[in-house]
Amino acid sequence: MKKRNIPFGYQYQNGVIITHPQEVMVLNRIFNEYQNGMSLLDISDWLNDENIEYQPGVTGWNKSRIMRLIEDERYTGKDGFPSVIDEEDQRAMVEMKANKNTQSATNRNYEIFHIDVPIICPVCGSEMSRRHDSRFKNCPQRWICSNVECRTAIQKADSALLDDITVLLNRVIVNPEIVQIPVEPAHDPSVQVRKTENEIARMLDTSIMIRMSSEKG
Repeated sequence: MKKRNIPFGYQYQNGVIITHPQEVMVLNRIFNEYQNGMSLLDISDWLNDENIEYQPGVTGWNKSRIMRLIEDERYTGKDGFPSVIDEEDQRAMVEMKANKNTQSATNRNYEIFHIDVPIICPVCGSEMSRRHDSRFKNCPQRWICSNVECRTAIQKADSALLDDITVLLNRVIVNPEIVQIPVEPAHDPSVQVRKTENEIARMLDTSIMIRMSSEKG
């Protein structure tokens, strides 16, 4: 496969390196989604799903390719390339990746990992996922909506979330009537079910009539 001779997001014009407007739009989306908590795999999946070309006639996005874009300092304006992202944001993304690589050392016995019910997005109702970002010193935890069309992000420290859950549970213990279980909608049998039920009723009636007739005889 022919390799690109210039980084994604750039093109030559009269021998001069300039930005490629359409590819820069894709780059900005990649960088924004990654900073908002989307994984490398999810980013590569939507790029492939939308048939966005890495180079003419080629898609083939994967985690490694996305990571190379994130780590490429030329996008900050180095080596004669026009700037696409500022240095601070680019360094932050690299740090995010480094932090994610250390998640294997996370203590999974911590209480936050024992929550076995989904955290629901207050905007669209989709499930949210937890993200830990050490760049935010005051509150490194965030919850990101899994709905790509929503992507609501809420900063909520683990300790604060656990405290809120404890308060809610205590309220339920004291006032169990506040728990409302949704009523199941009345079952509306299908036409086929009703036909079958009617047929069974007719068969039973016929059977009873035959038995009564035989008893009279």
